[in-house]
Amino acid sequence: MQEKSMKYFLTISTILIFLTPISVFGQKNKYEKRQEKLTKAIFDNCEEGKHKAYSGTIKVEQTDDYVYYETDSIRIYLSYHFFIGFLSNSDTTSRQIFDDFKESFCPLFERGFLTGKMFACELNDSCKFPSDVPMFTSKGDTSEPFIPKLFGYEGPTIKILNIKQKTDLNQKKTRKFEIWAVTSKIETGWGSFPVFYLELTNDKANKNTNLKEFINGARLTCFQYVYTQI
Repeated sequence: MQEKSMKYFLTISTILIFLTPISVFGQKNKYEKRQEKLTKAIFDNCEEGKHKAYSGTIKVEQTDDYVYYETDSIRIYLSYHFFIGFLSNSDTTSRQIFDDFKESFCPLFERGFLTGKMFACELNDSCKFPSDVPMFTSKGDTSEPFIPKLFGYEGPTIKILNIKQKTDLNQKKTRKFEIWAVTSKIETGWGSFPVFYLELTNDKANKNTNLKEFINGARLTCFQYVYTQI
């Protein structure tokens, strides 16, 4: 555990150096090149085969407000509500982002490339999902603890705040993604949240292969926690 914690500390420390505001350096091009170099190094050092795509039954439920994927008692939620005030300032725009988001990235969950257990194993050595911190509600002169719910669900959840394809790092047969996620049902992304990197490989693809086709013929080659955005 100490070795893993030290690795993450070094990773975070390095990233914080590279994420120093551009104005400090005064040279945007150098900043971008350093950031690209760091990201490439992270993928190059990822342990291939550490995670395998889930091949069992995936429970899916979709409404106008959200869609969730459940493979191992941990539900992964995507919702336009998560984008309001974070990626967009309006309900209408957030719904449009959500529709585009589902079209592009839901296949990642449908193919088992992202599961709750994978996130849990990256966040701690025991692969145990962190428990929700009880909140308290006042009833008269007393306070009673309760576990917050997400769309009526009390069990362990992951909220996907954003997924970005790292197009600058795409190669003929590989596509890379940056994933922002939180395990708290009440976290909106304005606080700290962990960032993960995902890499898929499709041996039959080329640079012109569209994303959906690429994902359908891909295999999982890298998934890892990288740092916590503060």
